[in-house]
Amino acid sequence: MKDAAVKFGVDVKVEKAIDHAEIAKFGIASAPGIATDGKIVYTDCRRKPPSRRG
Repeated sequence: MKDAAVKFGVDVKVEKAIDHAEIAKFGIASAPGIATDGKIVYTDCRRKPPSRRG
């Protein structure tokens, strides 16, 4: 992410969150996820919970 931001001339601060409690505050069950200005802008959409049938 930082490399892409530099490429476009955007100054960013990148932090890696590893504390599960901190990650859960954003409503994310598992990584990866990207937040900007305190809002989630991306989560790994391939990790969807199984659909319920019936």
